[in-house]
Amino acid sequence: MRYIEKDFSYENIDVIAYETELIKNKLDKCNLSDATIHPTMSGSHVYDTVKSFDSFKKLKRTMLKDQGSICCYCGQLIKDSTYIVEHVLPKSKYRHFAGEYENLLLSCKPTQEEETERKEAGGNKKNNIKYWHCDKLKDNEELNYTPLQKDCASHFIYLDNGEVKGNDILAEADIKTLGLNCNYLKNRRYNAILGAMFDDSNTLLPNEELEQYATLVMNRKQDGSFIEFCFVIAGAINHLLNK
Repeated sequence: MRYIEKDFSYENIDVIAYETELIKNKLDKCNLSDATIHPTMSGSHVYDTVKSFDSFKKLKRTMLKDQGSICCYCGQLIKDSTYIVEHVLPKSKYRHFAGEYENLLLSCKPTQEEETERKEAGGNKKNNIKYWHCDKLKDNEELNYTPLQKDCASHFIYLDNGEVKGNDILAEADIKTLGLNCNYLKNRRYNAILGAMFDDSNTLLPNEELEQYATLVMNRKQDGSFIEFCFVIAGAINHLLNK
């Protein structure tokens, strides 16, 4: 998990257009905080309405840019067909935030490989958590730490074996809620970390090179995207160097 800064600048015309449409339809947080406005609308109904707005497609484009095209929780690469719009504060409990840009992030969508393995295993997602993660597992749960908090990254430790640990019991609870140690993610993180730490002859890179890469991997590419699992790789390198 890493901090995601929302772009509320006056130059961000996509956000301005969306917020204007929210207010026009009285679906913004101020209006929806009044129980007499749209009294029969649940949070799910609010979201179903706003996602049909013409401005919503462009808003998602802004969110993808905010996140550098990686999942808000695990760091996998995402694109138009491989993400889910995530409500940090669940829309089932907070209808006034159901359509707010400040409460929306993009989470990865289960791959076909994951879906196939899950179906072969049978049962529901709570019984087969190794096949589910991020928003797909989180559902309507609330997190203790979220990517909207500036210090969120400080609560999570990434190990070179692909495992993620929490610095406290709240972070450990979030890891469980998000399924961040499911087999699929652990294996993918492990391979990404190995590829960054070792050279072609499977020799661990010198500390100086590791330090440099831990910094470089957190830079955006020319197209504005991040390298997949960038913060995981940086975290694992820094943890190794600080042992």
